[in-house]
Amino acid sequence: MSSSEPEGGLAVQEVDELTANGYVAAGLGPRILRTETAPLYFLSALSYAVELQKDSKNVN
Repeated sequence: MSSSEPEGGLAVQEVDELTANGYVAAGLGPRILRTETAPLYFLSALSYAVELQKDSKNVN
């Protein structure tokens, strides 16, 4: 599960609450993304990372 923040960011208390409930904090770089595009960017980055991990396991 993922959560995207509002343009103003999350308060420290909100981050603490999310991490206490099992979320792992991660960033997508210095860009400020629109609400409509942030999930697409996240899924693209996740897909890229998963594919790299698969490829590295197949290379000996």
